[in-house]
Amino acid sequence: MSEQDETQATTLKRPANDDKEAWYAYWKAQGQPWRWEPEISEERQRYLAEQRKIKPSFIQGIYPFKGIKLSRADIEWLLAIHEVGQRPVDWSDERQRGRKGFDLRGADLRGLGLSGLPLAKCYLYNAHLEGANLNSTHLEGVILIDAFFDSATTLYEIVLSNNKYGTASLVDIHWGDVNVAVVDWSKISSLGDEYRFDYERAARAYRQLSVVLRNQGINEHAARFTYRSQLMQRKLFWYQRKYLQYLGSLFLDLLSGYGYKPLRCFVAYLLVILTFATVYFIIGHTVGPVLSPLGSIVFSMTSFHGRGFFPGGIALDDPLTVVAALEAFIVLLIEVTFITTLTQRLFCR
Repeated sequence: MSEQDETQATTLKRPANDDKEAWYAYWKAQGQPWRWEPEISEERQRYLAEQRKIKPSFIQGIYPFKGIKLSRADIEWLLAIHEVGQRPVDWSDERQRGRKGFDLRGADLRGLGLSGLPLAKCYLYNAHLEGANLNSTHLEGVILIDAFFDSATTLYEIVLSNNKYGTASLVDIHWGDVNVAVVDWSKISSLGDEYRFDYERAARAYRQLSVVLRNQGINEHAARFTYRSQLMQRKLFWYQRKYLQYLGSLFLDLLSGYGYKPLRCFVAYLLVILTFATVYFIIGHTVGPVLSPLGSIVFSMTSFHGRGFFPGGIALDDPLTVVAALEAFIVLLIEVTFITTLTQRLFCR
């Protein structure tokens, strides 16, 4: 808090009524500009304080505020007293990123105006956010698993991530008809689910999000998240010791990025052509017939497409012919793989 704010805090009296403008000025002077509402009554404070003492149990589905209808004033007060008055997690301060947000799992937040609230690292698992206004709300590192949205939920300028490790977890969200087009997805390179090392859940989160985005015509970002779902699936294969499936997935990624990075196919094409051209050049200068560098490239290109021609004097069992047949076989595998992955992408399979 600046000296000016400290001076103002000592002179500004606590409002005696429910004048929201007076309360906002008061909270701002206290260094809590995210508080807009009059403070809740002492009776309500005691009730919420008792609820905070409930020990959560994921197995039994017990959470401090499960099924309880909360107001914005309630949440502001809970944020202010979080962790014995340390207040909410400030994600801009890297030293605070190890802290935990307070537990709102299962809470009834329907229709609430939550704009601008610092909810970083909070637990919103199974929370009901239908009709909630989340404009400009900070949700870095938040666990939104199994939360409920609907068409009345507003997400304008919502902050889901501000760096690689601060993204919210979005698996199993009930998106309903919420407008996701207002979210700046370009700022999100990965989801928080990925960094909890549950790759099955992370793959599911990316697939679910890509479907929601595609259904609303946001195809570019949908494709990007579908690609990441494939990466998570490949990591899952490795941890499940399904090494053949892992290698197959790795091959698809290297060749075409699962159909989402077609430029890789062109690079693969050049590598195969040049690699085999080098082999033909070496064989030609070792056992004959001698091929020039240009001739080696032309020979490789015609072999690549399965329409090779052989200079005079080359038999079917000569080294050059055998290598050309091998090149044609490898190219066949590459072409089939590329066509399959591209078809899967085009038909969103």
